[in-house]
Order: sequence, then C-alpha cells, then structure tokens
Amino acid sequence: MARPVKRGLDYFPFDVDTFEDERIEAISGEFGIKGEAAVIKLLCAIYKKEGYFIVWSDLAKAQLLKRLPGASIDFLDQVVNRLVKWGYFDEDLFNSDMILTSSEIQNVYFEATKRRKLPKPTKYLINDDINS
Repeated sequence: MARPVKRGLDYFPFDVDTFEDERIEAISGEFGIKGEAAVIKLLCAIYKKEGYFIVWSDLAKAQLLKRLPGASIDFLDQVVNRLVKWGYFDEDLFNSDMILTSSEIQNVYFEATKRRKLPKPTKYLINDDINS
C-alpha cells in the first residue's frame, strides 16, 4: 500500500532574528510573550497542514486555543488582525477568503518541496510564478 501524499512540512527554517522583526516586536510589545507564542504556533499550523497557508476558521482557532493555554478567541483574532494590518500575512487573501499566508511563507514552502514529484499547488498563491 502506498504512503499518503504529504502536503505540509515536517519542519521549517526559523530565522534567528525573527524576534527582531518590527512586526513581531510590536506583537510582543502589545501582547507579551503570549503574542510571540501565538505567532510561532500559527507558523507551525501553516507549515504542517497545507504547507503554505491556513484557513482562519473557527476550527483553526479552536485548535490553536488548545495549544495556547490561557488564550481566548478574541486574543487570537487581535493578534492575527495586527499581523495582517502590518503586512506579516497577505491582506487581500485574508479579507477575501480568511487565508493566512504570505509571499515569505510561500517561498519557504516551495523551496522546501522543490524535489517533490507532485504537481505544484495552485490554490491561494500570491505570486503565481514562484519556482516556475
């Protein structure tokens, strides 16, 4: 029996200066370390499931709440809304389809999966000529 096709990633690069990004510093300033943890958990959810995006649905929020003790849905929505406002996630895709992704996330995903012998995904791409 063949293995199921893997869409997401097992791991992703995490830059050593992530917490020096002005957007993450602003999240930390407003929400404290819990805001930083929320960003990391969001990135893990994005890269794990589809690999380059996540639908920001009630189900995704509930799953993230389980992984962030003491957080609330309002807290998560505030963090995500700030990240979208500050350009960490793509605003157009978020406003149209409630999708959390960015060109940086997509670049990481396509670089990590360039050896996979599967057709390139086409859903929710920001830049259609990524790795063409």
